[in-house]
Amino acid sequence: MTPTNLPALLETLPTVKNQTELNSALQSLKQHFNVLVPAQMNFSSPMHKVALEAVQLDPTVDTKGNGIDIFKPAGSPGYTLHYKAANKIGGAAGIIWTKSEVAKRETGKDGRVTYVEFVVGWEVKKTNGSIKKGLTTGYYRYKEDEAKLDPKQVDARRRFAEGLAESNAKLRAIFEALEQLPRSFSLEEIKKPFLVPCVVEDINELAKDDPEIRKMIAANALGITDKIYGKDAQPQQDRNLLHNATAEIIDEHPQAAMAPIQELAEEKFRREWREKSTDEREKKLAELLKQKGQTFPVGAVFGTLIIDRQLDALWYFNGLPDAQSKPVDLPWEKK
Repeated sequence: MTPTNLPALLETLPTVKNQTELNSALQSLKQHFNVLVPAQMNFSSPMHKVALEAVQLDPTVDTKGNGIDIFKPAGSPGYTLHYKAANKIGGAAGIIWTKSEVAKRETGKDGRVTYVEFVVGWEVKKTNGSIKKGLTTGYYRYKEDEAKLDPKQVDARRRFAEGLAESNAKLRAIFEALEQLPRSFSLEEIKKPFLVPCVVEDINELAKDDPEIRKMIAANALGITDKIYGKDAQPQQDRNLLHNATAEIIDEHPQAAMAPIQELAEEKFRREWREKSTDEREKKLAELLKQKGQTFPVGAVFGTLIIDRQLDALWYFNGLPDAQSKPVDLPWEKK
């Protein structure tokens, strides 16, 4: 076998804008990658280009055929993807999640969850520039776990029932959205990176032959659109251009200037706590309630909320001033 320099290949993956470029790219790359790119594409607009992204998964498995990214289903000769691995491929392809909610939830006599249906909405831009959309349902079934797992495993999974149902829904959705993604692989195939198409819009291609569009792009980049096109007057701003072509903007309204920073802080907070377990989030909630002098709303059980509502609660209490003594209602609980 001829040795290859895969790192070099990964650094030089092309963006293609027509069938000829696609044919040339696939000819040189298909022997080194699991190609999820259609052999024929409809390049319907000069603005639509297809970037080829590489995703490398971990092929390591234990004696039972289970690994970080892949596992071998019972009775199957091949391996399939864990949700985490499939989500890497989905992210590279540009899948956007438009909905994520519990559709149905059942509990047993002890009040613990026995069944969950979780629905996710998604969309992805196809290689012809059109948008493919869908709704996909995932499930958690306590009875299925009880039939095939030991009690300790059953109990651990039951505590994360809604998260498991959501992951199941997203895994199904990724396979629905990406028609070229097989459900079964050999270990040798998993060792090769996946070549994933992602449609990107190149407005510069549209502007190439249109001086007016080039003028608009330049005005927008420099922040002088209102001066050129007579838009409604904006608050005066001092712009100190830096050497790296970014601008530090000092706005006359401090609150407006702080908004992006607050949004980034919230995004970082939510991302950090989404990756934690429910037990860890409950511990954080208890700390916040004590620190803020608050109590959780009567009748609401934090651990039974879907993950997004748990994050809403944590972010809400995190933002309250310390040592308030009067309990508050959560904003989304108000009628």
